[in-house]
Amino acid sequence: MSNPTMSQDESPADTNHVATSLARFEALFEQVPVPMIIVGLDWSTTFNQAALELFGRDHDELTSLSFRPGAPWIPADQEEAWAEMRRGVAAGERTTGRRFALIRASGERREVEGSSIPVVMPGGGSGGVITVLTDLTDRLSLEGKFRHAQKMEALGRLAGGVAHDFNNILMAIVGYAEFIARDSRDGAVDPAHADHVVTAARRAIDLTARLTAFARREASRLEAVDVAQTVESVMPILKRLAPESIEIAVHLEPGSSVVLDRSELEMVVVNLVVNAVDAMPDGGRLTLEVGLVDLDAAHETTHLGQIAGRHVLVAVSDTGTGMDAATRARIFEPFYTTKGMGEGTGLGLAMVFAAVERAMGTIWVYSEPGHGTTFKIYLPLADPELTGAPRDVESPAAPVGGSESILLLEDDASVRDLVTTVLQELGYDLSVATRPSEAFALADARHFDLLVSDVVMPEMTGDAVAARLRESQPGLPVVFMSGYTASALEFSLGPRDSLVHKPLAPSEVGRVVRDAMDRFPRSR
Repeated sequence: MSNPTMSQDESPADTNHVATSLARFEALFEQVPVPMIIVGLDWSTTFNQAALELFGRDHDELTSLSFRPGAPWIPADQEEAWAEMRRGVAAGERTTGRRFALIRASGERREVEGSSIPVVMPGGGSGGVITVLTDLTDRLSLEGKFRHAQKMEALGRLAGGVAHDFNNILMAIVGYAEFIARDSRDGAVDPAHADHVVTAARRAIDLTARLTAFARREASRLEAVDVAQTVESVMPILKRLAPESIEIAVHLEPGSSVVLDRSELEMVVVNLVVNAVDAMPDGGRLTLEVGLVDLDAAHETTHLGQIAGRHVLVAVSDTGTGMDAATRARIFEPFYTTKGMGEGTGLGLAMVFAAVERAMGTIWVYSEPGHGTTFKIYLPLADPELTGAPRDVESPAAPVGGSESILLLEDDASVRDLVTTVLQELGYDLSVATRPSEAFALADARHFDLLVSDVVMPEMTGDAVAARLRESQPGLPVVFMSGYTASALEFSLGPRDSLVHKPLAPSEVGRVVRDAMDRFPRSR
């Protein structure tokens, strides 16, 4: 930047002052640790030292190519962004927070944010545009790492919550299984004990499905549900959650039907009971109530979000430690917990709140320190047309067997044994492999009418196994078994492929195999 010449009206003192100000500005412009670019009225450009360091290029290269579309620092995916910036600077526009990227001479990509400010001279004329740049690369990288750390922490807490719920379910399974083992030695097994094992196992399956729905915001399976019957059905597990020092009182009014997801209602009740039990370490009284209530307009005005009318009330009360106002205000926040390290995840009540909202209901908590806690859930009463007498559910027809040859590939011993037993009982000619290499050896020796395979296994995935087997046995139908959903698998199903989700009931195994056989018959 050159010093201005002195006019006839200016004194030497004025000239010196201007020169001093200009020198200070030039020193500030060069030394400030913020990348800055000045664009003059003739589109000439001046880059300060911080800007040169940001671009990683010399001043001559930057100034000679600064307004060229094909400048070497412009990434291929940023041409439009740079063209818009050139247009805005040429028009003297004020812009803030414009995001773009540049490529250094070393090939390193930097993510940048820029703001352009028109320079207005003392006389009101334009002095060009000054652009201030901020290198966001390191900050974005740290933010990404922080988000990843938060995600991993959330996954860890979620795993703890899953373990908590599964331990409750497994307690019922193991307990009744021990009863069955004891009774079988005496030669008199109680069928009710076996029914409890099956019920608890199905509840575990529902839990995994609900966790998936919670994470992916999937739609719930809505149906008309009798709330009292549902609560009564989970009472055996609820009673096992409470030690003998806690007295349980239950008041259930029949005929209280709402439209919601049955397994979510069970999850709500279980989580509220778990919290109530935890709040009474020295014992106390737990009360579960289900009944019909008619909320009037006064209730609607004092309970935000509540709608007057007939509702089903689900109340869970305890005589435990209670909560103060600050705790009550936060209990439905995800990951908020008052329990010690490793004792709670803070997800239970957040999931309860989300489930109640999905059911178009509301939940309220009443608690005082030392006086226990009551959770009240109000659910809108179902349309009477949806709540007729329960219909008899037809038992699925027994699966049809056959004599075709099947190659079963499954590395998990328990799943492999179950599927083997089912298919052999149905009369199929079954060959079993525990690893892909074993499956290839069996397929080299004989022809198969169907492959039943796991997806995630040692050596290679199920889709890779199927592709290799089809090289020697073209058109081989395949039934893939996986605990993953179709969207989570990294391959597409072919026209002769089927996918079934674990866990599978024995009848389901027979059905899907027969269905694949009938849809894709093979000629030898």
